[in-house]
Amino acid sequence: MEPIHKFNNGDGATLCNICNRMITRFLTDELYCDKHKNMDKDEIIGVQKELIDLLWGQVIDLSMMSKIELGDDVVAEINRLKKLLE
Repeated sequence: MEPIHKFNNGDGATLCNICNRMITRFLTDELYCDKHKNMDKDEIIGVQKELIDLLWGQVIDLSMMSKIELGDDVVAEINRLKKLLE
């Protein structure tokens, strides 16, 4: 996993990989904020699975409401990534 780096009005910032809150106002190799830094690996994987399930449900709902079909490559990539977390 890699740190999430964003530009904050021209200055770099590092975000937590779980909650996307700003960790620092500069670029660093930190992955998690203070709240999530002490979580063990199983807890982090559990949170990531919940997030994936939530986002997957939103993708399905939006695609049904918009009558847009996901490409086979997108579905295959989502399934591949979900299997990695199992």
